[in-house]
Amino acid sequence: MKTLNRLLTLLVSLALVAFGVVLAVEVGAALVGAQPVLVDWTGAYQAGRTDSWSSTSVRILAAAVTAVGLLLLIAQLKPRRVSRLAVSADDPCTDAAVTRAGVRGALKRAAENVDGISAAKVKLGRRRAKVVANTRAGQAALRQELTAETQAAVSDRLSSLLLTRPPRVRARVQTRKAES
Repeated sequence: MKTLNRLLTLLVSLALVAFGVVLAVEVGAALVGAQPVLVDWTGAYQAGRTDSWSSTSVRILAAAVTAVGLLLLIAQLKPRRVSRLAVSADDPCTDAAVTRAGVRGALKRAAENVDGISAAKVKLGRRRAKVVANTRAGQAALRQELTAETQAAVSDRLSSLLLTRPPRVRARVQTRKAES
């Protein structure tokens, strides 16, 4: 959501800058007694005086402004992704945490340290950690054994981090495709 917030902020700020530039040019032109330069303000003024609140153009403009406002509001109300995971401490005055990237790296290394695992990928969500490990073993029984070992190794590593809300771990071992 961070990207959407930045994009919306950029669009709104560009619109405000453009409006400010147009306003400055028009005010400058009005001060020197010139006709409107960029926007026919007299036509807009007359339309504003004659259009009623129930006219189509006013309703379309109101709907567009409302939609942009609601989009900005929804984008700000959505909770941000937690970038740090709290660590348990004996002293209640201590605030300690580890980064999500640090936890992902620790779990990845724990999975890769299992004999028979050649590589691993970790996806860390709010409540779950998903570990997908690769092996060259093609036998289903060996993969099941490696899955159990990987699950245990990753769970042990996660418990050693002493997180206040540790995610549930799900490990899966897949056979690496033959490289040609």
